[in-house]
Amino acid sequence: KQAQATLEQLARYEEYITAWMISGPYTKGRADAAALFDIPFPPEKDGGKQATWRLIPAGTNRDHPYLIELHRVFPGSERVAYLRGSVWSENGQNARMEIGSDDGVKVWLNGEAVHANNVIRANAPNEDKVNVSLKKGWNRILVKVTQGSGEWSFCLRFCTPEGGKLEGLRAEPGDAS
Repeated sequence: KQAQATLEQLARYEEYITAWMISGPYTKGRADAAALFDIPFPPEKDGGKQATWRLIPAGTNRDHPYLIELHRVFPGSERVAYLRGSVWSENGQNARMEIGSDDGVKVWLNGEAVHANNVIRANAPNEDKVNVSLKKGWNRILVKVTQGSGEWSFCLRFCTPEGGKLEGLRAEPGDAS
């Protein structure tokens, strides 16, 4: 029964990307999270080549295994972190990217800015919904998440434009292309 419950829980969250590289934290003087949102740091410049990247642990929250808990890696306030990952799509297809963040979030897909929401909020999975086009093969994802204070987390999943399961996807941390 326990194994079956674990498999059911994994199935509920299998669409979430949990394999990420992280860079940060980044700060600038006394700039708060709202100001940091618009300041480009090394991951946004020159393809992130000047940034230092490392794997971030996934599944640190047993009740919410899809959450990437940034505060466990970079405790503190008024800062920014970047996540980098890749998703493989068997075909070129339209998709919906559903994002949850605590606090603000910017997302680039294949080098193109596709979403920006400069907010102070608690993470609510799938709160931001963005229609995107995935190309056949590897699709690069760069995410910037700001931190005001308190907890700091992020989650992202791809689904069909109607919210259903998107077949033929797999994720890798970093830039797999």
